[in-house]
Amino acid sequence: MKTRPFLWSKFIWNLFDFASGRTEHEGDSPGPQRQGLVTYDRLVRKDAFYWYKANWTTNPWVYITGHTFPNRLTNSTTAKV
Repeated sequence: MKTRPFLWSKFIWNLFDFASGRTEHEGDSPGPQRQGLVTYDRLVRKDAFYWYKANWTTNPWVYITGHTFPNRLTNSTTAKV
């Protein structure tokens, strides 16, 4: 976004996941839309949340993706930073 100054406006469609009766069965429960940057219960910020943070902040920081995936298949893990 920083390299495209012609984009004069940026919008987030949904900050939080939300309930919807029209949604088919997705994942482990029917109904919720999982398009938000934060989970329905407001407890977990998703990777996309940190992508926007990286593009909209001037403060340096580091985020390691995939930290919420606890079930590892091997003893070694590749991390993206």
